[in-house]
Amino acid sequence: MSDEEINQRYCGSDKCKFLFVYNQPDEESLANQHMRNFIQLAKELNRTMVLTNVGQSRISSCRKFPFNFYYSIESLLQEYPHVSFITQENFKRWTKLRHEKPDTQHIFIARGGTNSTINIVNPKSSSLELIQKKNCLNQFEMKFNGNTIFKKIRTGKGFWILDETRSQFSKFLIDNLNEIDEEIILLNHDIRNPFFSKNLPKIDYSKRILQEADRIINDLQPFISIYWRMENALPSSQLPECAQRLVETFKRIKTSLGIENVYFTTDYPISSLSGGQNLSFLTQDHHKAIEILNSTIKLNTWSTMKSFNNLLENNIVKENTKEFNGRGINGILDKLIAINSDYFLTSPPGCGINYKDDFILAVSNARTELMNEGNERLLNTITHW
Repeated sequence: MSDEEINQRYCGSDKCKFLFVYNQPDEESLANQHMRNFIQLAKELNRTMVLTNVGQSRISSCRKFPFNFYYSIESLLQEYPHVSFITQENFKRWTKLRHEKPDTQHIFIARGGTNSTINIVNPKSSSLELIQKKNCLNQFEMKFNGNTIFKKIRTGKGFWILDETRSQFSKFLIDNLNEIDEEIILLNHDIRNPFFSKNLPKIDYSKRILQEADRIINDLQPFISIYWRMENALPSSQLPECAQRLVETFKRIKTSLGIENVYFTTDYPISSLSGGQNLSFLTQDHHKAIEILNSTIKLNTWSTMKSFNNLLENNIVKENTKEFNGRGINGILDKLIAINSDYFLTSPPGCGINYKDDFILAVSNARTELMNEGNERLLNTITHW
């Protein structure tokens, strides 16, 4: 089979052009937002978008699971009908099948600096090896070596604040990347805000996750969702008192609203699959706080609700226990359940709250949106006990 025939099979053209954003710097909620921007960029560049692997709440070429482990490819095709997609696995197959290995150009988009500037950088061979190793790029058979062009693009400070400067940057980006003739654009970035002005279609979660969330929500309704990330609580000696305050708050809500069921999300290890979790922060105070809650409140969790039981029968999935340590697929499940809970409760300052916590921001924003749309079942946006 000739390279042209291989290309036709994998991208529908004699010459393939891919955009491979091999790493998203943030965890799932923000990574999802970044992904939407880069899908739009692929559309503007008329390049096929590589659907990077996922795992442990990340979108990254080093992760173990395909994109559809978290997200619905069917909805992606509906929402972005003019974009071509390829899974990371099929992209890898394409590189392996090619006789003449595809050429690459590497782009890094960096925050700050002078507005909309681009520079060619010459990485040392050791840096090149580090990029390959750190991002598992050596699994792909492509020309990524000392001859690869490396460019660094600067966004400028606060480019995302105004639609005008955001549009200027996105136009600058499109104009420059359109000049690239290499078959693969390898792209990495450290930006935290969208660079397209218009609201882009959301990427729906996979049917597996949505069905599991619906099952638990229906089983528990009406219910309170409690989110407590304990790692940030300093000093930890206050945790038992925090737990007691939570119990008292729950009793008041139970009396006033008649809600008894609770769904609990925490970074405290609640499952036998928490073995991959960083537990170095745990103290006797953490254990005591959970004991206080367990003695008073029936805490339903993704684990007690037997979530993803069918999935956990798959040995490949089960071996990746880090996926179930609170920041993986069950973290997405926890978020969807919290968004659709009747009442959302989280910790106050001093008990571990972080107002920039991605989970809290995603849940409170989604609940605000639902309430603005007229959802009368939701009784609050967010309350700190």
